[in-house]
Amino acid sequence: IRSWQQLAQNLDMRILIGVSRRLGEVGYNSAMAIAPASLPVFYNKVKLMPFTEYAPPPPVGEWLQVLGVARRSLQIGTHPHAIRLYGEPPVGTLICYESLFGWVGAKQVRDGAQWLVAMTNDQWLLGAGVREQHADYCVLRAIETRRWVVRASTVGPTGFFSPLGERRTVPIGRPEVAAYTIECFSGMTLYSRWGDFFGYGSLLAFAGVVLRRRARPVGTQSSHEGRNRYNSR
Repeated sequence: IRSWQQLAQNLDMRILIGVSRRLGEVGYNSAMAIAPASLPVFYNKVKLMPFTEYAPPPPVGEWLQVLGVARRSLQIGTHPHAIRLYGEPPVGTLICYESLFGWVGAKQVRDGAQWLVAMTNDQWLLGAGVREQHADYCVLRAIETRRWVVRASTVGPTGFFSPLGERRTVPIGRPEVAAYTIECFSGMTLYSRWGDFFGYGSLLAFAGVVLRRRARPVGTQSSHEGRNRYNSR
């Protein structure tokens, strides 16, 4: 951490990076923001990768270690929140496959995030198609929250995603520095406010319609049709 603090001081810039850190016996997968002459600010990942960042409890976890499952689990972050540096717009960070879950970014936006960053190591994803698909989730997160999403990947697509879902990324597999001017927003979309409640509500309404139709007495429709035929005579 000290070397990153010194770099931020020498370059007079703000730095946001992904770090693995340990507090005593507890390990975290975190995002760290550093500004000159200030203490680092952390966000701890809340959606850990199954079998690599957390393992099933014993004895199942011990049995699976022969398959490469992690021996010990990382600690889950308490809740999604925005990172705040003095004088800078709050930012929400999506670590690795957290970008697959809309509610993580939505909660960070509700906490005040005015832009989002997705940082990931795509080395474990085999094939360009899978890496492109992983990046495409940033399109959804940008549209849902009406926020710019800046994505940094080791070997996958790196670049910028506009609030309308437009991609501006550099080619896969080529080392490059990407720079772009983005805007920060503080407004709230329906999804940012309510998350997946609309989807859950639609599912409940559909279930209610199905149950109501199943509860309709047998023969009701046929009896009505019989009376109609009798009256027509």
